[in-house]
Amino acid sequence: PLRVAGRNNFVNELIELAGVENAISHTIDQYTQISTEELIVCGAEVIIQSAMGNNIERQQQTAHTFWSKYPNLPAVKNNRIYVVKPDTILRLGPRLGQGVKLIANCLYPDRNSE
Repeated sequence: PLRVAGRNNFVNELIELAGVENAISHTIDQYTQISTEELIVCGAEVIIQSAMGNNIERQQQTAHTFWSKYPNLPAVKNNRIYVVKPDTILRLGPRLGQGVKLIANCLYPDRNSE
């Protein structure tokens, strides 16, 4: 099942701190499973997916294969799907600042990492 981080959680706060709006936060609260229809309606321009384990490159390939089922989604059309290590974006702790930076780097890949 596809699960997303909606509003009222620290992941959504990280997204907002990175300077953008969570595409799904208008309709989804907390962390929940969503339908294909909800996914398409949200119109996500960027998808940031947490990795499971250490093989990020392989998971990136798997993610692109999975998301290719949704060719009309802007993130898929523009190849803006990122798989990241979860330590900085899914765990409350001192590295959350790094999580904001990681999200910002996914959102603004053309900017220098500051």
